[in-house]
Amino acid sequence: RLTVLVTRSRFFSHPAGIFLRCLLSEFAIANNPVADAARGHFWFAEAVAAGGIDGSADGGAGDTWKSWEEMSSCKAAFFVPSDIHQRTFIELYRMSVPTFMPDADWLTRLPLIAPFGTFAYSGALPEDERREGGTQLLHGDIPESFDAEKVTARAIYHWYHYSDYANFPHIQRCSSIPDLLHKLSNTDFIEVAELMRRHYQLLVRGATVAFAKSIAQLIG
Repeated sequence: RLTVLVTRSRFFSHPAGIFLRCLLSEFAIANNPVADAARGHFWFAEAVAAGGIDGSADGGAGDTWKSWEEMSSCKAAFFVPSDIHQRTFIELYRMSVPTFMPDADWLTRLPLIAPFGTFAYSGALPEDERREGGTQLLHGDIPESFDAEKVTARAIYHWYHYSDYANFPHIQRCSSIPDLLHKLSNTDFIEVAELMRRHYQLLVRGATVAFAKSIAQLIG
């Protein structure tokens, strides 16, 4: 399948997200980065209205859910996070689907115009680690937790750099819609998919060793 999957995101339920959806489709038609006769250039997992945007009975371009088989069959994916961590990101990486997503600056602009997940984390770094390393913030303060009513772009920007989004290699991070389309046109999808597969194998080996050591300590 030559389609680029656009994953589910709360952002696409917001008027600004629907506008972005339309822009993606129009730019894609003009620039022709990838195309699929049945689904169009982009295949949206998020349904914006009953029956999809084209009014078809099966939901058309707005199917509510995609199976792993369908996701893995896509040439690439455009992932717009709805939270600081999502399993969808890991699933795409595990399936070696070349993933394009907003970079840090573009991502932190999006929550200002739409709710960004439901941050309700109560954890915090140890006191002696709060002033060491990490991303430098204004006034030197490190946000300790998220609150759905009070979260700011500044807090998101800080924690983004601790997330998988920032630290997993071979993710195609884009600064704008034109940059997204440019990278879609110039990326070697086969090479990126292979690099993702190799890195995930390293993660699995590392996790296996870590769990093995923990189990050995428990039963030793």
